[in-house]
Amino acid sequence: VKDAGNVVIAGYKVGGEVQTSIPEINAAASETGLVNAEPDKDGILRRIPLQDSFAAKIAHLAEVPIPFSKDLTINYAAKPYEFKTISFVDVYNGDFAEKLVKDKIVLIGPTDLKLQDVQFTPNSKKTPMPGVEIHANALQTLLEGKILTDQRFKMFALTLLLLAVVAASAFVFLNIPLSILALFILAAAYTFTAKFMFGRGMILNMLYPYAALLIVYVSTIVYRYLTEFKEKRFIRGAFTHYLSPEVVKELTNHPEKLKVGGEKKI
Repeated sequence: VKDAGNVVIAGYKVGGEVQTSIPEINAAASETGLVNAEPDKDGILRRIPLQDSFAAKIAHLAEVPIPFSKDLTINYAAKPYEFKTISFVDVYNGDFAEKLVKDKIVLIGPTDLKLQDVQFTPNSKKTPMPGVEIHANALQTLLEGKILTDQRFKMFALTLLLLAVVAASAFVFLNIPLSILALFILAAAYTFTAKFMFGRGMILNMLYPYAALLIVYVSTIVYRYLTEFKEKRFIRGAFTHYLSPEVVKELTNHPEKLKVGGEKKI
């Protein structure tokens, strides 16, 4: 380990103390990188503390610039068990091709689910990802420079406002079937935009814009119902005593036919 001069040992920080495995190996290593990682409230692990992390220490040895930020949102390049792995038994017995590890970054860690060093990730679905692969994905993010950043609040607010204005304009002038179609088109357009921006390193909010579309749609429909109901009630009250029920019904269903001066027919 000491002769190699490029070995990073994993450590876990508890309180103010960093815990490692074997002190002799740790003393011979070039760096100690932290593997602390906590999932979000939904149980999905999306980010790790960046500074002094295991991935950051390895990237530093590889002379890769490290972003100056508190956390790293992992841009997962592989799903669980997609990285090339070599079993410890094969390594111990020398039963593997040297080209698999020569001049490459090698991470050593457990992958068996029984050891419980696993977490669910955005791309893991039903199969959790081993911790060593999570840090491999974090390292891959740094090596490729595919850093993910959240959309700034001002841009998010502007996006939300623009989406709400466009949606309200469409819902006011379209009938209900076309309004529903417009709702789905706007939602699909935002989803496409979010995927497009994610590919360029920006994470768009995937909750509030859809909620805003739904709220604007329901509010517009309620507003139209109340205004049209009020208009129909006014027409019935104004013309019930002067016109036949059939004509009043026609006017309430089509108030645009109500013209000053009547209608000339030949």
